[in-house]
Amino acid sequence: MIPSLLDCTLRDGAHVNNGFFTSKNATSILNGLSNANIDFIEAGFLEPASARTDTTYFASIGDFEEFYKNIHKQNSQIGLMLRTDRCSLSTLQHSGILDFVRIAFYPEHGPSVLKYAEKALSLNYDVYLNLIGITNYDNKEIEKILQLFNGLSISGVSIVDTYGCLDLNELNNLVDLFDQSISSDLKLGLHLHENLSSSMHLISAFHSKQLVRDKVLDASLAGMGRIPGNVPTELVADFLNKFGSKDYLIDILFNTALSCVYPYMKVNPWGYMPIYAYSAMLRIDRTYPEFFQTYGLNDSENIKCQSWIKRNVKEKRFSLDAASLAIDAQGYPEK
Repeated sequence: MIPSLLDCTLRDGAHVNNGFFTSKNATSILNGLSNANIDFIEAGFLEPASARTDTTYFASIGDFEEFYKNIHKQNSQIGLMLRTDRCSLSTLQHSGILDFVRIAFYPEHGPSVLKYAEKALSLNYDVYLNLIGITNYDNKEIEKILQLFNGLSISGVSIVDTYGCLDLNELNNLVDLFDQSISSDLKLGLHLHENLSSSMHLISAFHSKQLVRDKVLDASLAGMGRIPGNVPTELVADFLNKFGSKDYLIDILFNTALSCVYPYMKVNPWGYMPIYAYSAMLRIDRTYPEFFQTYGLNDSENIKCQSWIKRNVKEKRFSLDAASLAIDAQGYPEK
């Protein structure tokens, strides 16, 4: 079936620079992606508490439209991501330029996701759902979560490898599980992170799966995203040109990445880092290495604290108390 490419530079990339793209640069990025024929462009977060001037965190639909008043969409669809615990239902309003909404959620948010999805659908948005931290749940939990949404006229769901630890066997099993659990008319997406530098390998495997549904691949220009980053849009686009009969304009993607995105590497570098590879191998929340690094631990100390977390903490999500205990257990002084 038809493969599509969703670029999330302006949304996931906001984790690198706190969303400070500026309206001018964000518009250049969005227009570059649109000119290159990218199918879906995620333009930021609808997240009032995080909203700041010149960022891609928006307090309202009106602020989003003002920020992007100089875009030209071509044939691309434009969307925003929200979380129901970070955005009131009333914030969802009609837009003349917004085409889709993606809702990221944990299992306990399921009932509220239903309400938000219904509201977005009533506003004529396409709705896509992203279950955060897919590797945290067993098959029965995932099936139960997906069944909640079978009565909704949403457009698709995504397998989101938040911790960047999926291997090929797990991916194949998840694709089969999702394929059997969701309506046949829904798109199936894949969002990967580059902790283990394996995203292109997994994307190739996902693309090869024979599914009677459309697929959507997430990527970002130059791989910009929550460190260590995402798979680069320009590489996925080239792959789909060769093996998916697409016609993305690679030269425009590279020029946009180099001129508008790559300079942010100087602000907060992303890419392969041992501490994030190690967290993926341990299959612990990637916020632990981030926290230990911010605390001031060097890489060796960071890895020792991660090992302590793996041995002593059963909770799958990040816990500040657990992180503090790990540091204390190693006898590291406050830095």
